Amino acid sequence: MARVRMDNSTEGEGGFVIVAVLWLLSALAALAMIFSVYLSNSARALAL
Repeated sequence: MARVRMDNSTEGEGGFVIVAVLWLLSALAALAMIFSVYLSNSARALAL
């Protein structure tokens, strides 16, 4: 008896998801870096 594959996803879709997740992670890392620079500059400006 032959096995039938139940999922409809292709292998290309899995690669697309990985690339999309990596783009989102890099965008979040960039935002975190910008925010940390902003906080550092704010702390220096407020220091007496």
